[in-house]
Amino acid sequence: LSSSAILRYFERSRTDLTGGPGDGLRELQDGGISAFVAKMDGLTFGTHGYRPNVGDKVLVRTYLQGSRPSVSMKYWQEMWFHRDGKEELAATGEVTVMTIDSHTLRPTK
Repeated sequence: LSSSAILRYFERSRTDLTGGPGDGLRELQDGGISAFVAKMDGLTFGTHGYRPNVGDKVLVRTYLQGSRPSVSMKYWQEMWFHRDGKEELAATGEVTVMTIDSHTLRPTK
């Protein structure tokens, strides 16, 4: 699995945590707020040569580590592959998401 594919899984998981693309993100956008990834730290890939097969399960765990209300959220994320009862750590990383006013492009309050 490519690093860009893993990052897309991470993004989908964060989006689901906020209520999904149809509800949570739309509600933010309708309120004039945009969210974006401001920083990624400690991104590591743990699958040395692991290639997922059809039927393997992928699990992304996303933990909200902290937030400054209405300004930023910090997440710890992990991706795991499951095959034949075994788990393989695929990637980990810390992601900071910031929110801004869509009109002024300044941090939200």
